[in-house]
Amino acid sequence: MNDHDLVMRRLRGVTLWDCLRRGLRIPLQAIQDIDAGLVHAVSRGLHGHDMHGRNLMVHRGRGLIVDISDFLNPAPCRAWQDLRWAYHWLYRPWIAPLGLRAPGPLLDGLRKGYRQYRRLVPPA
Repeated sequence: MNDHDLVMRRLRGVTLWDCLRRGLRIPLQAIQDIDAGLVHAVSRGLHGHDMHGRNLMVHRGRGLIVDISDFLNPAPCRAWQDLRWAYHWLYRPWIAPLGLRAPGPLLDGLRKGYRQYRRLVPPA
């Protein structure tokens, strides 16, 4: 193995997207783990690009980044910052305590609305 090899393994867990769909709690530790993973990626010259609920997982209470295919893209991307904001200001205080399940079509609508919003208000 050399510096240019990519090692892949099967990850177990539930995506953040499926946690919302199933009403499963997303622990704060998972968000902190993802933050730490992104700090590490940036320290290696990568960019946390395209970080959304289907690219992030929770396994045994810990957060995992499961798709780094866009991490070579240097274009600004606020997806993770926006998702983290929604976690702290919407999910933790309002959604998690109720254990609500979000229907797939609702999540799809939110995703499409977010993409439109980011087209109108691009990252700085």
